[in-house]
Amino acid sequence: MVALSPIKGPTLGAVLALTCLSCTAAASTQAQTPRINESASQSDAQRIRAVIGNAIMAANPEYYIEVDDPSLTEKNSANELRLPFSVKPLGFEGITKTVPWLKRYEVSVNGTGTSIRSAPQLPATAMTGFIQGVRNRTELSIDKTLARMPQSLRVFAVVELKDPLHPSDLKKVPTGFITDVFFSPLVSGRRPVFWRMGPGCESMFLPPCKSDTDVVAQFKSWVGMLQPSDGKALAQLGLDLGLLRMAATDSKIYGFVIDGPPETVRAYATGPDVKAAEIFQAIPEYRK
Repeated sequence: MVALSPIKGPTLGAVLALTCLSCTAAASTQAQTPRINESASQSDAQRIRAVIGNAIMAANPEYYIEVDDPSLTEKNSANELRLPFSVKPLGFEGITKTVPWLKRYEVSVNGTGTSIRSAPQLPATAMTGFIQGVRNRTELSIDKTLARMPQSLRVFAVVELKDPLHPSDLKKVPTGFITDVFFSPLVSGRRPVFWRMGPGCESMFLPPCKSDTDVVAQFKSWVGMLQPSDGKALAQLGLDLGLLRMAATDSKIYGFVIDGPPETVRAYATGPDVKAAEIFQAIPEYRK
């Protein structure tokens, strides 16, 4: 696995560009140069954006991931897709003046999306240890910490449940402050199956969902479009196609990320249904 190099310079444009790198003005050379099938390439690009772009997000629960539109080029007589994305640690939303998008990366994928030529290796954050099974604090210490916090703070915490919630149970829980969920147990040595609630299935290049505000529906929509040929690329990002399909079938919620004022987070992060919880960020509320 090769670490990506940050992209330097201004943000890449959001327009799909199809470029023939080896075309020349000579007609004889043009006749011998393979051309990109534009309609097929655009279709492939949109699917790769949906599969790989959302996979990058799902593989990195600790980060906000913002994926730009892909660009297609022709390299060595074969299509290559370049997918740029920006990252910043989860919990820094709303303080963009002091903590900007930390880095922009670019991932290169073959034209069919079945292989990633370089996979991102993002550094660990305050959240990484917890989602991989490391427990540093007791429920009592979390409760006391939240009780002492000013209500003007915006707190981000990750919560692990004693027993998983079924989708029907999730509908009974006030979820206005829950933004991200884990569809597999948070165990040592393995990253959990994760999904972040997006703005809607269509805007995430996903097949139509029953509800654009239903995180379970979004996750199942994404997994439903995955094919066996996607397995290698997903593995290069640290995801297992079989586990993703099992998680989508079960649709059980093993934990979640909560974002809100201390008293709200305290209600979610303590109590008989909580196995463990950890605060990983507290910031002034929505600083502009």
